[in-house]
Amino acid sequence: MPGALKIGTGRAELPARHDAMLGILRHFRVLLGAMRAHYQVLADRSGLGGAEAWALAEIAEHPRLSVSELARRLALHLSTVSNIVGGLEAARLVARIRAGGDQRIVRLEATAEGRRALRRVPRPAEGVLQRALLALPGARLRVLQRDLEVLVSMIHAGPGLPADSTLGDLLSPPRKGGTARPQPPRKSRPTSGSSRSSRPGAARATRPATRT
Repeated sequence: MPGALKIGTGRAELPARHDAMLGILRHFRVLLGAMRAHYQVLADRSGLGGAEAWALAEIAEHPRLSVSELARRLALHLSTVSNIVGGLEAARLVARIRAGGDQRIVRLEATAEGRRALRRVPRPAEGVLQRALLALPGARLRVLQRDLEVLVSMIHAGPGLPADSTLGDLLSPPRKGGTARPQPPRKSRPTSGSSRSSRPGAARATRPATRT
């Protein structure tokens, strides 16, 4: 059967392999739980999703990145990163600038509002899994990469899970009505002495944060 996992092993080895499999599953659950918690806190504090926060941090740390350079740093498809940058630009967190002799070349810079938003982002801005992987010794990281490549090749990508999906896409429930733009967190409002009709219309409008 195409795509099916093939396990060639003796009966005596099965219990030990099964126990090892369960142990690995438990580790995966811990990783997923940690990422979910981090993305939730990130969205609550900054109004950004995981991919938006990571992209904004890269742009702030490496001024004048191109969109293609940012895509390489995030290991995402260029079209995916273009959408992320579009949302950050619409939220006035990132600006596109043209500098130098070739006006066709567009660079990215974090705006003052973008840098303020970054100060609200819980650390690490790039994500807890990314930071933990970077902390591994190089030899361990390469072994893990090879082992995961084998595992992924055995499972194959399922329908609706493109190879460049962000971690937040995989951890979050499906969105309704497309991708929301990143928004700064809502400010607290007085509980007394104010009425809904007295607030500006823009302050009443809220949109869900993108979790990526």
